[in-house]
Amino acid sequence: MIEINLVPLHLRKKEAGGIWSSVGIPKVILFGVGGIFITLLVLMHGLLISLWVIQSTRHAIYQVIWQKMSPDKNNIDSINKELQDLKDRTSTIGDIASKKAILWSQKLNILSDTMPKEVWLKKVAWNNNVLTVEGSAVSKLRDEISIVGNFVSDLKKEESFVKDFSSLELTSVTRSKKGVTETADFIITAKVK
Repeated sequence: MIEINLVPLHLRKKEAGGIWSSVGIPKVILFGVGGIFITLLVLMHGLLISLWVIQSTRHAIYQVIWQKMSPDKNNIDSINKELQDLKDRTSTIGDIASKKAILWSQKLNILSDTMPKEVWLKKVAWNNNVLTVEGSAVSKLRDEISIVGNFVSDLKKEESFVKDFSSLELTSVTRSKKGVTETADFIITAKVK
């Protein structure tokens, strides 16, 4: 079809095309490029959603596997703790039995020889290089605390007893009543050098 326009050129209406018409790119190509760009954005969005779903599914699967493994892990942790305790005990026994070992029979004999008749021992323990002696004292004259003090003082005077210890201290003394009898319960600690 032939179009005839008799209006002079300077009075004619210019077509609205904006900036793209001055570049010379046809509208069809612009719409095609815009459509391809929007399609790519939609595809990228779909791809990202797919990746998120896959990762969420993997995470859920790993959560289920972790829940199934949790009791076994707790058992292994408790076994490892027991093993470490046994290693510590073995190390302590090895320290006791080594060349630089303390002659415990001699120490216990001295402890027994210096102990007054008003004192009895409830517990003698060795833990973390500390000797702990727990006992009680009783006296008709109600001087249990001085008896315990004299006992500790006598132990400190025994050179063969204190030579392996860096300190020998009366950690605590408390009065208690057993029936009608008053006693003084005490704890003595001695740290190995």
